Amino acid sequence: MRLKRKVLSKYPKAFIEFDVDGNAFVIIPELGNDYKPAEEYLYPLTSDIETAWEYAVESLKITQNFNRSHPDRLSLENFESKMIRMQLKQEKIKSSKKTQKNEI
Repeated sequence: MRLKRKVLSKYPKAFIEFDVDGNAFVIIPELGNDYKPAEEYLYPLTSDIETAWEYAVESLKITQNFNRSHPDRLSLENFESKMIRMQLKQEKIKSSKKTQKNEI
C-alpha cells in the first residue's frame, strides 16, 4: 500500500482498472485521457494490484529522470537569467563584505 500512497500523493485521481483478461492497470487521468504509465515503458501485464502500483511508481520515476535531463530544460533564456541572478548575488555578497570591513 505504500506504493499506492506514493502515486496518490502526486496524482490523487489515480485508480486501478482491469481489462477484459483480468490484467490490472493504474490509470492517471491528470496526465491525459486514460494514461497508463506502465504501458509507456512496456512493463509486462499483471493481474496483481500491488504489482500494478509498483509498475506505476517505477514508470513515474523514469519519466521524472527523463524530464530532469531533457535538452529543452536548459534553454539559453533560462541559462541567461540564471547567470544574471548569480552575478547579482555575487555583487550583493561583495558589497556586504565591504560594509562589514568599514564597520570594524
